[in-house]
Amino acid sequence: LWAFATLGADPSMATQTALDAAAERLAPRRQPQEVTNTLWAFATLDAPPLPTTRTVLDAAAERLAPRMNAQDVANALSAFAKLGAPPAPATRAALDAAAARVAPRMKPQNVANALWAFATLGSPPTPATRTALDAAVAREASQMQPQAVANALWAFATLGVPPAPTTQPASSRRRFASVVSVGRRGCAEVAPHDECEPNAPVATVA
Repeated sequence: LWAFATLGADPSMATQTALDAAAERLAPRRQPQEVTNTLWAFATLDAPPLPTTRTVLDAAAERLAPRMNAQDVANALSAFAKLGAPPAPATRAALDAAAARVAPRMKPQNVANALWAFATLGSPPTPATRTALDAAVAREASQMQPQAVANALWAFATLGVPPAPTTQPASSRRRFASVVSVGRRGCAEVAPHDECEPNAPVATVA
């Protein structure tokens, strides 16, 4: 699935069905990165998993969330957001807690992707997670690329909650130059377009 999504090539219907069944069968034994890559692939291919597969992947994400690293958490949240359907409540809570845990180790793209996902899902993070993500933005804003800045600003605006005072100065210094720069690359406006959505995860070959 990851390979098809990375290549931008849609599998045939028969292949898609077989891969969906394999994802359902293997999810209970997968590691965090494997589950998040599978979710990302379904989202990128614009081919949501079957309901039974989605239930198994939700359960796997919930089970593995305490072991996910910063990239895994950002990828999982982004995948659910791109699929257009929020995770089950227990999975959502587990990923929220995981985001708070890994926020101190998030890289600029990770924190922007996580904020974008929460906003796209229309589901604000809990206060503890919001505080951790605010601190991550303040720490990483100076290293963010224009795309990440635009996504973070759009997320704060969409969630209807301004950045914390310690976050605002860091993000505001780059706001106008960043949005103009992003616009020149075809991602104008405040809301992210396809080109401005989170980056693809890196696969691990067993």
